[in-house]
Amino acid sequence: SAPDTVKGYFNACLHRGVPLRKTPGRVRFLQCQFHGFTWTLNGKCTMMPHENEFCAEKKDLSLPEVQIGLWDGFVFINPDKDAQPFDEHFAGLSRHFERMDYSNRVKTVHVAKIFPCNWKLLHEAFMESWHTPYTHPQFGQVVNEDCSFQDAWGNFSRGIVAQGLASDAVAETPSTQKILEVALGRLEDDEPLPPVREGLSGRQAYAVALRKQLAPAMGPIIDEMSDSELIDIFYYTLFPNLELFSASMGVALRFRPYGETPDQSIMDIMVMTPVPESGERPASAKMRLLDADADFTAATELSFFGPFFSQDIVNMNAIQRGVRNNQFKRTMFAKKQELKIRHFYSLWQELTGIENPYS
Repeated sequence: SAPDTVKGYFNACLHRGVPLRKTPGRVRFLQCQFHGFTWTLNGKCTMMPHENEFCAEKKDLSLPEVQIGLWDGFVFINPDKDAQPFDEHFAGLSRHFERMDYSNRVKTVHVAKIFPCNWKLLHEAFMESWHTPYTHPQFGQVVNEDCSFQDAWGNFSRGIVAQGLASDAVAETPSTQKILEVALGRLEDDEPLPPVREGLSGRQAYAVALRKQLAPAMGPIIDEMSDSELIDIFYYTLFPNLELFSASMGVALRFRPYGETPDQSIMDIMVMTPVPESGERPASAKMRLLDADADFTAATELSFFGPFFSQDIVNMNAIQRGVRNNQFKRTMFAKKQELKIRHFYSLWQELTGIENPYS
């Protein structure tokens, strides 16, 4: 509605309830396609056909607003007018992102996909790293799920998992050279990397290579980052439905219900790239929507993320049926490896009154 001002409204005409917008895009005003009722972007009614036919006046027909929260370039919407204000809901969050600044990034990739499962089940899969050696076996050579940590504050939680260390589930410990090649996403037909300097561990070699690779895009801030901040996977759950990954990955995941059934959901993958040194922001990427039968590899703009996320599809396509067939009638969550999930459901129970799905 004005520079640096964001407003949100319930998407319904105050006359007969027809949605005011059905597609995204830029507009100068909001007009109902049914009878022409019109509002400014500030929510004020400017056109009311046959005004003398109604008891209400235009001045009484401002669009009801939803709560808006702004943080690091993200816009959060809450339709509950009585909900806790955004700044209180995520108190303390910003200090975790002082060196993982999303406000200086632009969305260069946005791919969404429909899944045949509830959105909470879908989100659970990305709140833990325990599944890595089994669902993503190629990364078992560089990700050690046992060398990990999870904690929580208020309405957000954090997970950290080490990279540059092989999983204990891997049958044969890879060489330092192999760890570096896998960590950097090298393919068999790529040009071989120079030999790793003698005496460096896999973590050290990966940190040196990644620091050099990311320095042009991340700028001087990279010199302030420890090796762990740079190479390890830091992933934050912002309750209820956002997952933010560390600066070196620059990925945000969003999980939402899809349609009118609890048995379908939609997952958004957004790749956030640092703004070029020139300071000129390229246009934000538009969303590409994949249907339930599609694979993430169909979205070539995801690059190496495509095959990675596609491996999760097998689990997600089956989990809804499996949960319903679970004769325990409740799921079990691990104390350490799935602390983030347990924290999520403790908040869910607190806000909804629905019992936790774990004992």
